[in-house]
Amino acid sequence: MPLCFLAGVLAGHPVAAALFAGLYGACNGLLTITRGTLPLALFDYRVYGTLVGRLLIPGFLLTAVAPVAYSNLIDWQGPLAPMLVSMLLAGIILWASAWLYFRFRSEIQSHSYPC
Repeated sequence: MPLCFLAGVLAGHPVAAALFAGLYGACNGLLTITRGTLPLALFDYRVYGTLVGRLLIPGFLLTAVAPVAYSNLIDWQGPLAPMLVSMLLAGIILWASAWLYFRFRSEIQSHSYPC
């Protein structure tokens, strides 16, 4: 995802704009699949609905707030600022995911998760 937003920052070039659209679409599709299947693979199927509901609430709230926040950011700093903020946030999420993976790598490798 950070690479997608980097391409968006460079979107003055048609290839960068196409790269942004392709990468963003691929990342969004992967996120959609992962959001639905990962909790089922990691947790008991009997609590799947409750758990997914709890996991979706923050995302829905941020989705509701984002248009107002980004439009204010565009008014204040211009159209490049939201791309940079998105790239920064995606980088933080990537870093946190990598940290969690390396932190719990031994536990992940010792479990056999159903797919």
